[in-house]
Amino acid sequence: MLGEVEAARVLGDILAGLVYLHVHHIAHRDLKPENVLVGRGGRCKIADFGVSHYFEEEAARVLALTNAPPAVGEGGGEGGKEEKQLHQLYRSTSRGLLNKSDGTWSFWAPEMCRQGGGEGGREGGSFSGYSCDMWATGVCLWVFVFGTLPFQEESPEELFEAIREKDFVFPWQAGQAEGEGGREGGREVS
Repeated sequence: MLGEVEAARVLGDILAGLVYLHVHHIAHRDLKPENVLVGRGGRCKIADFGVSHYFEEEAARVLALTNAPPAVGEGGGEGGKEEKQLHQLYRSTSRGLLNKSDGTWSFWAPEMCRQGGGEGGREGGSFSGYSCDMWATGVCLWVFVFGTLPFQEESPEELFEAIREKDFVFPWQAGQAEGEGGREGGREVS
C-alpha cells in the first residue's frame, strides 16, 4: 500500500503516460500495478504492451486532416472553414473503439464484461479502449491505496457480474457493515 501523497504522484505519472499513449492512438488494455515500473528517479513508467492496440485508422484520419489542402477562399490552410468542420467531425466521432476484451479480468471496465456474444459472454459490442484504460487506472489507484482489489469473486462469471452490477465498497464501509468498526473522516472508529 502507498500513502495518499505517494499514490497521487504515481497516479500522475500513469495519467501522463496514458495521455501520451492515447494522443498517439494506442490503448494499453492491460494496465495494472504489475505493469507500472518505477525508475531510478522515482518516476513511474507503463510497461508490457503485449495486448495493446494501435488504432491505425485514427492515426491515418488525423494525418489526412492535418495534410488537407486549404479551403478555397479561406486564406490558407489553418483556420479554413472546411478544415475546422473536418476537425469537428473527427472530434465528434467515437474513437478508440474495440470489440474484444483483453487484459487482466480484475481491471476490466464494466463495458468489457457485457453479457452475450463472444467466449464466455465476455464480449458484446464495442467499447472505448481509452475509457477502459482510465477505468483500469482507477482500479490501480484503489490497489495502491487499499492494498486490495475493489471486486473479488470466486469465478470469472461472478467477477464480471460484480464489475457490471455491484457498487464498490470502501474497506472501512465493509467493516462497518460487518459490525467490526471502520473509518470515518479518515480516522478509525469502532
